[in-house]
Amino acid sequence: MATKFCPEAFRGLSVSQLGKVLAPSDPYDLYSEYESGALYVSTEDLRLLECEANTHLWVVMSGMYGKLVVLLMLAFCLTEVLDNRVLPFTFQGVFLMYLYVGSIVAIMCIYVSVIIDNCPSITASKENLTKHEDPEVGSITSFGTLKRAHISRSKTSRTSFYLRVGALVFGLGTLIFNGLEIAMHSTMKSECVKDIVFAHPILQALFTFLQMHFLFVNSEVIVEKFGQVARFGFMHLVATNIAIWIRMVVWESATVWIEDTYANKPLTEVPEQAVQVLRLYSCFQNNTLGRLWTDAQPYLFPFLVEYSLIAAAVTYIMWCNVGKEKLKKLGQIGKPVMEDSATLDKRGVRKGYWKVDCRSASKGLFLGLLCLVGGVVILIIFFVMKDQNEFKTKMFWICNGTQMIILSLSIIGTIIGFLQIPKLSVSTSKPLDLDRLLLSSTIIGVYIFAVFGMIVGGINYTESEYLATFCVHALLLLQVSLQDMLVAEASRRTCTSRYQMLTKPGRQVITFLLFANITLWILDTFMTHTSVSQQFQFGFYGVLAWGIISRISLPLLILYRFHSAVILVEIWKNTYRTKAD
Repeated sequence: MATKFCPEAFRGLSVSQLGKVLAPSDPYDLYSEYESGALYVSTEDLRLLECEANTHLWVVMSGMYGKLVVLLMLAFCLTEVLDNRVLPFTFQGVFLMYLYVGSIVAIMCIYVSVIIDNCPSITASKENLTKHEDPEVGSITSFGTLKRAHISRSKTSRTSFYLRVGALVFGLGTLIFNGLEIAMHSTMKSECVKDIVFAHPILQALFTFLQMHFLFVNSEVIVEKFGQVARFGFMHLVATNIAIWIRMVVWESATVWIEDTYANKPLTEVPEQAVQVLRLYSCFQNNTLGRLWTDAQPYLFPFLVEYSLIAAAVTYIMWCNVGKEKLKKLGQIGKPVMEDSATLDKRGVRKGYWKVDCRSASKGLFLGLLCLVGGVVILIIFFVMKDQNEFKTKMFWICNGTQMIILSLSIIGTIIGFLQIPKLSVSTSKPLDLDRLLLSSTIIGVYIFAVFGMIVGGINYTESEYLATFCVHALLLLQVSLQDMLVAEASRRTCTSRYQMLTKPGRQVITFLLFANITLWILDTFMTHTSVSQQFQFGFYGVLAWGIISRISLPLLILYRFHSAVILVEIWKNTYRTKAD
């Protein structure tokens, strides 16, 4: 290809590097620069530009596919619970099979590619593998197996270990739910559902287990082997997790409303669709395992939602990163490889390391432990006395009073943190994309739960119980807003001077907020969803409306508490770590 003259400063740079130097407003400006003769690019660079242009089309197409899958699940669920001739599971039966099988195939394709790329007899000899800097280039970078995780973890966007442990715990809760459902169907004396519906919990359990292992081991991979087709695989995983959540919200809310509305009415006054749903759930409760599965749903439902949301967020980030490693490596051709964080010298010996201690955290630790112990004691008392009608009023005040105390202490601690955190130095590191995505999405659910609760309490604020409901949700709204701002500020701070390393400003507050969020997470998981805590909301909005609102917002609130605890642990470690000699 004939070349044109270009300044020496630009000679040899790749297109991605030229884009950073020239800073064009649009990548296609490079084409106009080339056609006008002002810029020289090679044939390979032009092909790379065409590849980048086609990438946007694949992003749009896969995004449209994900939205269509979610909307189809919503439409099918609504159709099956509304008053019409469509029987339950008519559409869900086939569609859920498609979602589960497609997700299992997508995960298995990634695992098969890992096995092939790690097998020298299939791909190349061991000698050929050692000639390259990274044997996983072109297939799966970062790490394909747990063994390689410690070698190339820094090459991709890091996922918090504690968040992955949380996904593991929530996944186990989902597997328990699926196991109870499988056991229920297996021990039924009469056939309640078709065989295709009986296959749902089996496929969901298999999908949950595979995805749980994938998220824990390979949550930081960047897939290159399948090209842009991998975007559809990850988007299918994202859509499947969101669709499972939507199905749970719509189906459970509708069935609870139907049971509450028509359970005590004669069959002649009940619509045919409601009769079908009532017969289905009556059949489920014919044996002990069926009743156990039904009773366990309110407690396991948050685990299912939290697992689905974490999995959807992680796979969405992986969907965004498809193809990025390939472009990054092409832009770095000819550059020397640098060791991460410069902690190793040429001989592989550490020059120094970061250490984390518990200095300047004792007061916050003991105050946080006091809140945690108090919350556990209140939870035990609540489970012992919640079914006794004579103690319902006392239980209401105990539950709301506990939350008001913890929220008030958290607000005071956050205000103190705003005075202490600015004493730290500003860090150049940015929060992880996954953390920002989870925070921005879960806080919406917290605001929904708090605002609707404030409306209920504000209508009859002259009554003490309604006033307490208003105060709890107002404190919740204020505490979450202040904490979110404090977390955003603290995650961009670090200790650099000797004074900061010795005093560690704000660490007491971070320690206390960590235990406060853990306590609130426990209370919200096992206590907030009960009728004792939400009796006024059900009475004001109705079973159907508040059932939908609470099933959307409350799991997001629970996930917000857990994820906040994860971020606070990361701040506690990374912001206040010191350099050892």
